[in-house]
Amino acid sequence: MGKITLEKVVKQHWNNFSILSSLYSLSEKTEWDYKEHGAVIEALRRIDSTLEKKQNSEIKLYIADMSQYHIQLIVKHLCNLAEHVYYIEGKIDKKYLIYGYLFQKGEESRLKAI
Repeated sequence: MGKITLEKVVKQHWNNFSILSSLYSLSEKTEWDYKEHGAVIEALRRIDSTLEKKQNSEIKLYIADMSQYHIQLIVKHLCNLAEHVYYIEGKIDKKYLIYGYLFQKGEESRLKAI
């Protein structure tokens, strides 16, 4: 899979842009193994661990050099955490930094371009 064209995604969804729904729409059923995707898996485990402790979690994901496949894995996982995450929405800046907070359900979080 080549690199995702994030500019195209942003332009397409700029007026009503939801990172989770927009990127999730690109995804297909996938599986990963630790050897190939260890860094992504570790990042997701850290998110899980923080949420399990019922703490609000700041999340920063630099996705400029990630493949579309890696982005799909992250987005799918965040969607699976829907019972923990109340709301995530925002834009991607020119450096492709996704920045935001994961909150416990009932607290609102908005991604903010930096």
